[in-house]
Amino acid sequence: MKASYIVWGVWFAAFVALEIPAAFGITPWRTLSTTAWNLEGLASAVKVIFLAGLVVLTVHIVAHWP
Repeated sequence: MKASYIVWGVWFAAFVALEIPAAFGITPWRTLSTTAWNLEGLASAVKVIFLAGLVVLTVHIVAHWP
């Protein structure tokens, strides 16, 4: 088994474990989308940085898809 599957699997599990309870208001922290929305309201440059990060992540995932 490739190490990348383990790394991405652990990352995804941690993301889901933190995001799902936050989406239902169980935890005191906010979801990633809520945080991004609030940051975009504060500074428009954050929109570009956040979007660029998502694009890089998406391209990285799709380019290495078997």
